[in-house]
Amino acid sequence: MTRNVLLLAALFAFVPSGVSAQCVEVSDTSFSLSKSDYGLSKIVWKALLTNGCEAVYDVDLMANFLNTKDDPIYRLRSYASVGAGRKVRVVKDSHIPDRYHDKIVGLGVKITDTRKRVY
Repeated sequence: MTRNVLLLAALFAFVPSGVSAQCVEVSDTSFSLSKSDYGLSKIVWKALLTNGCEAVYDVDLMANFLNTKDDPIYRLRSYASVGAGRKVRVVKDSHIPDRYHDKIVGLGVKITDTRKRVY
C-alpha cells in the first residue's frame, strides 16, 4: 500500500503544470489599435477564459499579433486567474511602436502555462 502511494506521488511530481490547460480554454478574442503620441500606438486586446474544472487556475497568456500571413509580428505576455467553473473576460492594453500599427491584422491568444491553486 505504501509503495503504491509513493509511486503515485512520484508520478504526479513529474506531471508538468501545463497538463491542466485542458481545464481552461480561450475564446472570443478581439483587439483594437489607435495611434497615440511619441511614436506609439495603443493596443487593447480581449479574450474570454473558461474554466471547466472544479479548481481555481492561474493562467499565463501569450497574445500574438499577426500580419496578413498569420505570422506573429508582436507578442505580449499576461496572466489571469480563473475561478472553478467560471468565465473571466481578460482585457489588457499596452503601447507598442507605431511601426506595427498598419501591419497588425489579427490576434491569436494562447495559454502558455497553467497552475492549479492549492489554497
